[in-house]
Amino acid sequence: MKITFKLLLLSILLGSSGCAAIFIPGKQKITFNTDNDKSVVYVNKEEVATGKSSVSKIKKSGTKQVVIQTPDHLDQHHVMVPGKIAPAVYPLVVLDVAACFYPVMVDFLVQEKFRSYDKVQHFNIQYPYKYRTDDQKYIRLTNIEISIAYDEEDFKTIYVKHDKDIIKAMEESEKDQDILAAEQKAKDEKRKKKNKKSGNILEEENKGVNYENTKFSQEVWETLKKTGYVDTVNKVFQDEANTILLSGNITDLKLYRFSAKRSNYVKLGTKVTWYIKNAYNEILDSVTRMDYSGEYSAYWLDGDQWEKMIQEAMNYSYNNLLDEGIMSEYLKKESDATIEDEVLALNNPSSFVNEVKESVLASVIVKREDGGHGSGFAITNDGYILTNYHVISGDYDKVLPELSIILEDGTEVEVEVVRYNKMKDIALLKVDYQFKKAFKLNETKEFSKLLDVYTIGAPKSIELGQSVTKGLISNERNSHNNKMLQLSMAVNPGNSGGPLFEKSGILHGVIKSKLVGLNTEGVSFAIPSYMINEYLNISFK
Repeated sequence: MKITFKLLLLSILLGSSGCAAIFIPGKQKITFNTDNDKSVVYVNKEEVATGKSSVSKIKKSGTKQVVIQTPDHLDQHHVMVPGKIAPAVYPLVVLDVAACFYPVMVDFLVQEKFRSYDKVQHFNIQYPYKYRTDDQKYIRLTNIEISIAYDEEDFKTIYVKHDKDIIKAMEESEKDQDILAAEQKAKDEKRKKKNKKSGNILEEENKGVNYENTKFSQEVWETLKKTGYVDTVNKVFQDEANTILLSGNITDLKLYRFSAKRSNYVKLGTKVTWYIKNAYNEILDSVTRMDYSGEYSAYWLDGDQWEKMIQEAMNYSYNNLLDEGIMSEYLKKESDATIEDEVLALNNPSSFVNEVKESVLASVIVKREDGGHGSGFAITNDGYILTNYHVISGDYDKVLPELSIILEDGTEVEVEVVRYNKMKDIALLKVDYQFKKAFKLNETKEFSKLLDVYTIGAPKSIELGQSVTKGLISNERNSHNNKMLQLSMAVNPGNSGGPLFEKSGILHGVIKSKLVGLNTEGVSFAIPSYMINEYLNISFK
């Protein structure tokens, strides 16, 4: 009786599940090879291997998400895709036929363990961190934005049949899809022409997708910080002269959808133009690149992972950007050299500022064609004016904008840029005008700590021209071979380039900047006036 029961139970198991489903192992031994002793391999979030070569048993259950973490490298994402049905399955399937045809179908269509992975999985470790060296500038990431038309040209979904040579499969599928798209476009154009004969067609406006200050810059910023390109020591006095600004504009997105055996995975391509700028936001150069994220199993994807793919592609793009020869050149630290212009001899003012109220007669507003403005002041009676370089700085190709000067009576006159020193943020201008008063530029220190000082300028708006602010000189600082006067004074955008002087009219500096941020007020800085002659290579006669 007991023997009969066991045979009956075995028959039920064989009939319902099939021999193949019972005897084919559900796990597979896989050798994971990397080219780094410290790499750690995760499969579906579980650690399975370490070092250059390691063997682990993996459950056979469709496409697997692989993450490889290596010290001093960016993370890499790959997938493990099951292959053809294992040969050992077929003899067992034959046995299934004797039991029931239905279990055979169940085995072939449902049991994922029939499909094995490649016995050896090899991953090349890429994207090593590129650390900043002492002879390189710092990098400040200003923005990564998306600007795409959201049409067939700028946002593509490309369907790819899985192949071991992923890049080749991507290229061939994209080429085939482009041919089909071109043919379809020709048909659509023909249809439009035909329809226009009978009446107009309503065409919706394609507004596209435009996002500024996206979250996709976060991971790139983290990489910059890890690799020393962010100055985390000097938070107040950063080396602006040896800092380049970097921004990215994503103009093309390509989503590759791979179809594999009973599963899918995706990969994202991003076309981005990187803009290399100096500390004054002037575009020095640009580099356009097409880079790709890793592969992601569709099973593991969620809303955050889509963003992750863009972030990863941008991080890879930045990493590759550092290998560009252009980038290497712009990263070279500049020496603190004076300008190469010959000494320019200016006339000493015959009538100079002796009291606060006379400062109005020597004060001007520097107006830019793009709507921006700053302050400035006369240092000679015959029209020479000082301001900051960042007040007059250009944009693309470093072309300076058209400028004009608004005098104290509201008259607007043309101005010539005579010379400037970007490293020191100072510029000399010239107008065809005779100033009644000018500030006298001395080459010696004539200030002391806690000295009462004033500035005059146009904070925030040209309408507020000739506004006077009072404060104190707190200290003189020296950072990155740049001397700065620290002020306890409220200054605002528009005050840049204005004079810093005491009650008797003696000039002590040129207003440059202020600290901004939560709970920060009344801390500003000025370029010491006794350094101006050296910075601009000028003298007085």
